[in-house]
Amino acid sequence: MEVGRILNLRQSNQIVKYSEEGHSQKAKLLIKPLAKETLKILSQVQLESEEAVVQRALRMISLLVLLIQASKTAFKVELNDKVKLALTTLIGSKQVTQLQTYVLAKFICLSEQSGDLKQLICEKVSGAHGKYEMDLTKLIRENFVLSSYGPESLNHERFTAGIDEVIDFRNRGYVEAIPANTELLLASEDGKLLKIEHADNLLALKGFKPVEAEQRIQDVPLFNALSGNLSKNSRELRLETLRVQLGLFAELDYLTFDANHSRSDLDIETVRSHYSGPCPIMHKLYEYERSKLGFETEKSKDTVLRQVSVILSTGLVPEQYVLAVYHMMIGSLWLKFAPCHQPAMDVLQQVFRLNPDKFLAKHLDLLE
Repeated sequence: MEVGRILNLRQSNQIVKYSEEGHSQKAKLLIKPLAKETLKILSQVQLESEEAVVQRALRMISLLVLLIQASKTAFKVELNDKVKLALTTLIGSKQVTQLQTYVLAKFICLSEQSGDLKQLICEKVSGAHGKYEMDLTKLIRENFVLSSYGPESLNHERFTAGIDEVIDFRNRGYVEAIPANTELLLASEDGKLLKIEHADNLLALKGFKPVEAEQRIQDVPLFNALSGNLSKNSRELRLETLRVQLGLFAELDYLTFDANHSRSDLDIETVRSHYSGPCPIMHKLYEYERSKLGFETEKSKDTVLRQVSVILSTGLVPEQYVLAVYHMMIGSLWLKFAPCHQPAMDVLQQVFRLNPDKFLAKHLDLLE
């Protein structure tokens, strides 16, 4: 069954103009009858069912999940004992791939009576927390250009490690294996907090729900691990990271002003009136990243970065926030919009001026 044909977006040889609103409305109309048909087909799956029956049920589940996403509605499915038994069979079947297990997890999350099924899936995918890594050693050693024209003293191990770093630097938040993502999906449905090992996983970030102000935490290692995402080549990853940082961590105050050791020209009265209490620099970064990219927003984005630079110039910004600003400005250089580059470089210069020992060395390592 083709989604395009079901939603009537393609009719014979005529080109039908795509409309997101129309797409969503048609999906809403189809969800209920499709859910009924899916449960009917699913109830036919038994322990000894043929592969064609299993695959048909999995396709219907995939289509239902897809339509619910397209409709942007919170649709719930009621599972009777027969359907639960069929789902248990599917979860345990060797015919079901890792990706199909992930789709099954999405389907199960549509029901409020699925605790045992969630546990079964977690048991099936447990232990698969490692990141997807490529072994490039053989490819590098057999590369014609490197073997023919590269230096004889080429350190293959170091070269491989360097390429791995570049791949990670360009990552788009999908570095975890599918089984680990399945566990993350179920964990986020249960409202569990983010773990540091999942700090660069887009699925984990999207599944996070902001906590109340009084429940927010102070976890420097986790905050800094999340800040590393801000330098990556993915606007979606940067946005979700900033959303989590603002929704999970308690807001830090400006540092205490010391006139004897200050690197700025501030006086105590200016500090008291403008630079005391909560430091708003993370909100400024979120405002900058969230605004659209284009000539109509160029001035507003530039203004936000100027405000960031002024706040940094006080020397009163907590070190965690300075690190986040540094990574954010590196991430801004990935933007394919030249007017954003110079303001970002100006902020980086401010970071280097106030924290030369830490950030100049860090930046030189990055450039290398």
